[in-house]
Amino acid sequence: MKRINEGTILVIEDDSTMREGIQTVLEKEGYRVNCAADGFEGLRLFQAHPPSLVITDLKLPGKSGMHLLHEFLETSPSLPVILISAYGTIDLAVSALKSGARDFIAKPFSIDELKAKVSEILKNVPAPEVRIGAVPTFYGMVGSSPEMQQLQAQIKQVAKVDSPVLITGESGTGKELIVRAIHNESGRKEKVFLAVNCGAFTDTLLESELFGHEKGSFTGAIRQHQGIFEQADGGTILLDEIGEISPQLQ
Repeated sequence: MKRINEGTILVIEDDSTMREGIQTVLEKEGYRVNCAADGFEGLRLFQAHPPSLVITDLKLPGKSGMHLLHEFLETSPSLPVILISAYGTIDLAVSALKSGARDFIAKPFSIDELKAKVSEILKNVPAPEVRIGAVPTFYGMVGSSPEMQQLQAQIKQVAKVDSPVLITGESGTGKELIVRAIHNESGRKEKVFLAVNCGAFTDTLLESELFGHEKGSFTGAIRQHQGIFEQADGGTILLDEIGEISPQLQ
């Protein structure tokens, strides 16, 4: 698990006026701010510069704010995330908080409201600790048993191979941790890591998501879309829940 850097805020917002406004306000308060205009860029910045707080819109190109929330918390369970949305219903706010968000702000909101929430959250973010005799970890995997040592050795060996890798296991057994470890041990570690939940798309939509499409190539294609394979060129892609899609697409 990556250690968060106190005082660094990641803002993910596709509306440039809103994004730049939030950045200006927070930088005036003395925070370091990184900004992204879509979900994939937000994930890349999160991996490259682990923040102490994330502020993300719910509706984003690429990956939704809720999708990002789950990915962030899987990597950093204690990371505070503020979700913002122009669709500020009570049900949506409750859903966001139940999913692990620290707070939910409905648009439009005041500068003072934003500053107060950010200040309150970061005031309670614990300072990094150095623990003597802590349990050894390997990219978020805890343990030093012979079985864990064998797994780590396999990961390092697989990471040397520039070839697709199939990882199987029950839900919650840490498959994504293994994939991230392989990525970080490989020659692609400086490049982007992207995870796609294949089970969340129909075959047609997943194909478009992976390979992209040109404007007008089908009904509803109002703009060119860069596929995930192109976005992650030189990096690593996790095709999560690949068993949920049809054999033809597999």
